[in-house]
Amino acid sequence: FAMAFYEAILRHQHSQDPDLARFDGEVHSRLVGEFASLDRNRMRISRLEVVKAHHRNIPAVSGLGPVGILRGEMARRRNHMPIRQLMQKASLAIQALKPVFMMSPLSIAQFLPPGVLEFDLL
Repeated sequence: FAMAFYEAILRHQHSQDPDLARFDGEVHSRLVGEFASLDRNRMRISRLEVVKAHHRNIPAVSGLGPVGILRGEMARRRNHMPIRQLMQKASLAIQALKPVFMMSPLSIAQFLPPGVLEFDLL
């Protein structure tokens, strides 16, 4: 009885909606699988695009400006500039090299001077 009941409902729905009558579950499953495969390929390609875009934004190595300040601090063995001061002077170079900062709100307040850096998301 249950099978006949549901088949009657299906026939009624097919008569009401011609698109539903043309639906093929196997074709649909195949298309879903193809889409998933293309989506995984696109994500792999996107990772490469992100790396390339980041690489293009890395500042040129020079002895002047924020990059020079940063290189000078990296070359020192002691008496480093305080982080807050380094962020004030070389923030553009630091953010170009490392665009993602993972910091607690307390660390942000302690190490990043207000208004020096801009972030897309906090």
